[in-house]
Amino acid sequence: MVWEDILLRLVSVAVTGVTVTPPSLTLNGGAIIRYTLPAENDLLGAKAVYSFAEDGELMEIYASAFNDSIVLEGYPNTDRHTVLLYAVDKSGNLSLPVSVPVQPLTPPVEEIRKTLKAAATFSGVRVTWENPMKKPIDVSLYTNNNLFIRAGQVNHYIPGGSASFLLPVYLTVDMGKAAMYSRFKYYTRGRSPVYSAWVWYLFEVWGTNNPKACNETGDGSQADNLKYWTSWSEADGTDAWKNDWEQLADCEIIFPSGTPNTVASVTSAEDIAFVRSGFEFDVDPDKTSKPFRYIRFVLKKNNTVPTYVQWSELQFWGAYAEE
Repeated sequence: MVWEDILLRLVSVAVTGVTVTPPSLTLNGGAIIRYTLPAENDLLGAKAVYSFAEDGELMEIYASAFNDSIVLEGYPNTDRHTVLLYAVDKSGNLSLPVSVPVQPLTPPVEEIRKTLKAAATFSGVRVTWENPMKKPIDVSLYTNNNLFIRAGQVNHYIPGGSASFLLPVYLTVDMGKAAMYSRFKYYTRGRSPVYSAWVWYLFEVWGTNNPKACNETGDGSQADNLKYWTSWSEADGTDAWKNDWEQLADCEIIFPSGTPNTVASVTSAEDIAFVRSGFEFDVDPDKTSKPFRYIRFVLKKNNTVPTYVQWSELQFWGAYAEE
């Protein structure tokens, strides 16, 4: 840990200044600024103004008058940055700023990347990593032929930003051989209370036989692949892959009882029976005669946070294309 020896006093404007208390603590990808607030009856708290780059967007974070520190996170590098710290009263008046230099340690995502390991397993790949700081991350898996987004952990660490849940979630399945599909059903994880296991109630299903390889997408970089394969604004995503795939179904769970699909759980016998029987959807009749090998789910809305994917079973009905 790197400690900053800072002691600065503000000149009062509409409210007396805050005093930065040494030492401030530098973290991986962030910093903790400790301070002493002035003894004023109408004090609201403290405000820090900062950015992740010299010409980057300015951000603000507040702490109440009962706190003596502010935590900053999301720095993408170990460069030296400047934070402006203010005291704020209940009328919104600010003191003059104290300029606080911080120099974060290596971002957590970079430390995690150093421990990333991939090994072959039955019909797939097993990826492991160490995350001793317990930071939310997302792992993207690449093959020679396609890009697959790991759907089991969608708490995405964005360099230059804070942790957030990225939606939609993408799940791509290689069915092994092309087949024509008429309908499908998925069963959510069995859990008590029923319908509480991260149920995706609004999603799309797409199919193709010729997914683009990574090196066929833009310049082949991860950035260009994320732009092509996702709609995430954090990655400037365009969902351009949809121009090369065909939509097979647009799905929404509808309870026959009228229960909203957004509820966190269900308790009536009718609703419980409906959930346990699985959620069945028809494929677009115009697409049932076309064979597809690759199926891609675009999971848009979930009834629970965090947005995990925990399906216990996925079934398709149809016929294999003629060899």
